[in-house]
Amino acid sequence: MLRLGRGIGRRVVGRRLFGNLRVTEEIQDAVSTGKPVVALESTIVTHGLPYPDNVNMARDVEKLLRNNGVVPATTGFVNGNAMVGLEEEHLEFLGSATGHYKVSRRDIPYVMSKKLSGGTTIAGTMILAHKAGIQVFATGGLGGVHRGAETTMDVSADLDELGRTPVGVVCSGPKSILDIEKTMEYLETKGVHVSTYGPDGTNIPGFFTSDSGVPSPYNFQTSEEAAELLYSNAQFGLNTGTVFCVPTPKELEIPRQKIEKIIDQAVADAVTQGIKGKAVTPFLLKRIWESTEGSSLDTNIGFVKNNAQVAARIAKHLASLNGKNNVDPVLVGQKPRQEDFVSRPSTTTQTKDKLNTNKETVEDKNLSNKEKADVDAIVVGTLAVDLTCNLQGQGEKQLLFTSTPGHIETSIGGVGHNVALASQYHGAKTRLVTELGQDEGASVAKQLMKLTDTRGISINPEKRTSRYIAMHESTGELFAACADMEDGGKMDLEHIRRQIEEAKPNVVFFDGNIETPQKEAVIQSARKVKALVGYEPASVVKAKRLAQVSQLGVYPNQSVDIITPNRYELEALFDGLRDSGYFDVDLWFPIIDELNLGQNFRTMIERFSQSDAALKSLVNQGTVQQAIHILPYIPTIVVKDGKNGVVCFQLVDSNTVDSPTSHSARLWKGRGKLDILIQHFPAKQVDSSKIVSVTGAGDTFCGVLMAELAKDRSWLKTVGTQKDEVINKAQASASRSIQSKEAVAHPVG
Repeated sequence: MLRLGRGIGRRVVGRRLFGNLRVTEEIQDAVSTGKPVVALESTIVTHGLPYPDNVNMARDVEKLLRNNGVVPATTGFVNGNAMVGLEEEHLEFLGSATGHYKVSRRDIPYVMSKKLSGGTTIAGTMILAHKAGIQVFATGGLGGVHRGAETTMDVSADLDELGRTPVGVVCSGPKSILDIEKTMEYLETKGVHVSTYGPDGTNIPGFFTSDSGVPSPYNFQTSEEAAELLYSNAQFGLNTGTVFCVPTPKELEIPRQKIEKIIDQAVADAVTQGIKGKAVTPFLLKRIWESTEGSSLDTNIGFVKNNAQVAARIAKHLASLNGKNNVDPVLVGQKPRQEDFVSRPSTTTQTKDKLNTNKETVEDKNLSNKEKADVDAIVVGTLAVDLTCNLQGQGEKQLLFTSTPGHIETSIGGVGHNVALASQYHGAKTRLVTELGQDEGASVAKQLMKLTDTRGISINPEKRTSRYIAMHESTGELFAACADMEDGGKMDLEHIRRQIEEAKPNVVFFDGNIETPQKEAVIQSARKVKALVGYEPASVVKAKRLAQVSQLGVYPNQSVDIITPNRYELEALFDGLRDSGYFDVDLWFPIIDELNLGQNFRTMIERFSQSDAALKSLVNQGTVQQAIHILPYIPTIVVKDGKNGVVCFQLVDSNTVDSPTSHSARLWKGRGKLDILIQHFPAKQVDSSKIVSVTGAGDTFCGVLMAELAKDRSWLKTVGTQKDEVINKAQASASRSIQSKEAVAHPVG
């Protein structure tokens, strides 16, 4: 088993995105800032050419790309690490030593788990390039259907990878040793677009020869055409690769008849000697090299360099297209489907006002009005990269002032993201409006994101992507956390307004992580399109900041329709409103007075609490009284109380709600046109041994509630079974989340 020496092993360079994937700083910077990048494979180094021709060729191609204004990204595996960008010592190691693996999709987990090294095939390179956000890849010859595959079933994994990984592969056609006609048929079946460089009617090249005699499905005549094709593929979210065949220059090619004769003999020798599988291609290429007295090596190196030049031009035009349309290459072509593009503000260093006026989004140019409006719900809030630390210590004293064994997992979170994902999971067409930085956080986000509508995500080079680190005890309960959300809460105001006012959703929620001007922009735009407005406080500290919003409206002209705090967040909001003088406002007191909250109301609450333990706890803590004070500003308050369930406080118009018959609900009739409806919805208890983490449970509840409101809000101010079903569904979803490693568990079925 080969490994790098001790000194080199320490310098397996590059930022660690997640798991064993490492991308160099140069490549990450290039991808995140929209510079052209071209991926390069490494099996040509480990298995394709003899040493030192292999290493010299790799260096020459990288230099050629740099001279053409493109960042090279050679991929490979070193000591089990997936590398995007190889240093000098890595190339030497892979090229000079023997016994390295040829790494395709099936080999990746084995090579990683055994800490092995190897060169990446076309399939392996496509996977690593795609994970790093690289859209163009230059290589020599394409793998394909081997001669006699009808009996051996020998078909290269490259073809299947092209059917599922959206990377443009620039090559000299399928290797001459293959059945090129069957290879084209296979690619057609996989839905892979194949174009050959040249005028209409130019045939597929045959690796060593410029014309295989097999017709090409399509042709392209400029690198601009190829770039536009890749751009369209990514924009429509096809998630398939593209093959660009570049005929070998005439001065380098081996005459077709000559090479076919050599190949036929080499294939026959391989059959006679029983050579199969991965050993076939190196054997045949070696025989060809021997039969051509080394001229095949010159041809091979020559067309690899030629393909790299073409790939460089395509990558530069593609970068230009992405830049013009504000498409962030970090997020193109990755999950979720990219028919929903991420918007990206201008990166020019202008004044703040000028910067705002120059920001534009992809949907402005490429989406119809119908597509823009095809949104049920919008969440304005944070998307964060979450690190969850599940500690294994036995008690708090052992957790403090020392390291503690545990497991650390990376995921995508942020209150806004979680709420949006839960809403999406429950059938609402939901868009998250947020802002990411141009940093490694965005790179991680694009790998793990499951949202299907990312048109509201803006990339701002002047900001940092939000991060959240949570530490959980072995019981799953939160022990401590750190939230780095400051930049994520200061998103561009015009971006918020445009997203809401163009989409015209039924419901808009915002989370407590966004700053006061952003909250005000949400409220103003949501009211403009007559959307229901909801607020998820996010934390105790941030809950009270809603009170900083200027001139919160009073019912029936309220600024916010519904909030979903826990009891501690509600208390903080109450304190904030009181300290800001909201309970001294002239418009507030007449509503409280009309509700007639005297001794009879207190008696009703006391009797209600005697029959309901959860409500009694809220009465004793003052939560009920706080909620009543807030109702004139926010007429629906849904208090999440963990294992005690949910208590809903609502201000309703008189004679619009029937008196509840359930012992868990009360309707207090005021002396005017307003009543108060209080309902308790018990939670289904979860065995403590099944609790994995409580992170995301409240966000999940909020997201399900939002999805149901987006579909039909008529149930909100009722005491009927529909309301019971909605709240129970939201609580059931939250219950699944606390039993899952995912902050937002996917609904059953």
